[in-house]
Amino acid sequence: FSNGQSSNEANPLVEIFESGPVVASMTITSENNCTASFTDTFEVYLPQVFIPDTLVVCRGIPTYLNPQPDTNLVYSWSPGISLDFPQRPNPLVTPQVTTAYNLTATHFGFDVCTYTQEVVVRVPEALNLATQGNTITCGEDAILLATANPSTNIFWENSLGNLINNGSDQIRVNPFRSDTVTAFAIDTFGCIEQESLTIIDNGVDYETDFPI
Repeated sequence: FSNGQSSNEANPLVEIFESGPVVASMTITSENNCTASFTDTFEVYLPQVFIPDTLVVCRGIPTYLNPQPDTNLVYSWSPGISLDFPQRPNPLVTPQVTTAYNLTATHFGFDVCTYTQEVVVRVPEALNLATQGNTITCGEDAILLATANPSTNIFWENSLGNLINNGSDQIRVNPFRSDTVTAFAIDTFGCIEQESLTIIDNGVDYETDFPI
């Protein structure tokens, strides 16, 4: 064989470690010392998949598992939990819990070559964001509080999407009539939870003709 291996077996097994053409030369010798030779070339395609063994995916966020699939391979993923299509080369996963997927990538050619890998989709724990505060006021400031797991950062936005506080779990707001304020919690993986509060100002507006 052109890769340096040889055998005296009639049906030898050959170990191939890289894709490409392999030249096989066979010589047959009969009992009366007559010989015949035959040479042929076969193409070897070894499947290669470049996917990390562990992927961190935020809970419920659709994520593609194999963004650069090899179109020469036939893919199969199992189990099919949270996958849109287990036979797709680049399936979309929408995980709720950490799950280990078994990938099989097969190339059908001169021979059948198969690549297998376990890919763990790790889902970080829920951030447990919760908000509270006096949302109905008579014109005074409303104090809002957000709580979440340790090691999370909390920031606040108003209904216009403007950042009104970053890094504090408590804010003080005083909207005119009403406003919706949203608290966001983000962890070290970039996973986000959000919860909104609507503050209503029921303060009484009045005018007087009396001099002040």
